Amino acid sequence: MELSQAQIEKIEEYIAFEGQVELLHWEDTSQWGFKVKLGLTARVCLDWFDNTMKRSKHRGGQRYHCIFYDVNGGIDTENNVNSSPQIEALFCGRGWAESSGAHIALHIPDVDAQRWFRGFNTRDQGEKEGRGVEWSVLLLEIGEDEIIINQKRRGKADPPPVGGPRSQAVARMLQDSEFICWMSFHSIYGKPVKPPDGSVELPYSFEEADSFVKNICGFKSKIELDNGNDQAWNLWERQFHRPFIQWCERG
Repeated sequence: MELSQAQIEKIEEYIAFEGQVELLHWEDTSQWGFKVKLGLTARVCLDWFDNTMKRSKHRGGQRYHCIFYDVNGGIDTENNVNSSPQIEALFCGRGWAESSGAHIALHIPDVDAQRWFRGFNTRDQGEKEGRGVEWSVLLLEIGEDEIIINQKRRGKADPPPVGGPRSQAVARMLQDSEFICWMSFHSIYGKPVKPPDGSVELPYSFEEADSFVKNICGFKSKIELDNGNDQAWNLWERQFHRPFIQWCERG
């Protein structure tokens, strides 16, 4: 799928994500294939990817048509390593770390697109030096019928903020599957469960994790964290947020 400049100018209602990204890392693995990690400008940008299907061993992630712009504006259509192509990608996940900030990961199946990414510096790779290259990017969500989904019709564009910065931060983390995994198996509150069939299930569901954190930190509603309940916020930071970030940074 290749969009013309005229088509691009008419797709405002179809934009699933629009923002600036930085190339943090790329890797080629047997499990994922070629994957890139893109840094976002702010943690609030992760809200765009709420309830987005992630790629796993057993399923493909949400498909996106990605349009990369030079940060100074405009699309470079020349066919060389510095051009900004239109790429199809699968969403692999999102996250946040003290070192790299907010980021998303995309699986890139096209060989030419892989070659394009390999030609740039990244922030995280040891053999590369300097800051990762930056682009402005549009992501268009592709449905199962191969049609780009109108985001405004489905009511997904520009979700209204709920609560203040503290309550939003806690809510986002409690909806992060990586945080639930850490809380279940690696935190001081971890309690691994091994069913008779030998599989391993997460002891905490999203709802159970939410209730457990409220009980430990001593608040009934996350709104309290923005309205003077500093004791609860400090407990959250000490018992959950900081240990989780340290665990993520250790890999």
